[in-house]
Amino acid sequence: MKRIVIDGDLCQGSRECAGIAPAAVDFDDDGIAAATGTLLADDVASQMESSCPSMAITATDA
Repeated sequence: MKRIVIDGDLCQGSRECAGIAPAAVDFDDDGIAAATGTLLADDVASQMESSCPSMAITATDA
């Protein structure tokens, strides 16, 4: 299992991550993502990491 970490300085608010695992991210009023701490299957976390256009997501071991 993995968790994701999101660098808010890199996030562009594309919401690609929310399409993959909506429970794993919240968005502020500016549309910038923040990780919720939800545990994800390794493949889902990897998909989120690789699909982020701004490379703001890092998958880490839980």
